Amino acid sequence: MSHYKKSGKRSGQMRQTIYSAFERLLVAEGDRRRVHIELNEPEDEQDSAAVLAIADYKRDAGIG
Repeated sequence: MSHYKKSGKRSGQMRQTIYSAFERLLVAEGDRRRVHIELNEPEDEQDSAAVLAIADYKRDAGIG
């Protein structure tokens, strides 16, 4: 990419190769939609199922 940006004469074929690589890396939103990948903001911190299971076990066992 740096070589392409620094070159005085830019090749259309090189640009197409770079865009093709970006598609494989799923850089653009459209590429992610095409493969049905959605990026979401992390949810608020909640206790995981493992933490809840351990808390239930401790409660049932009379520990803590």
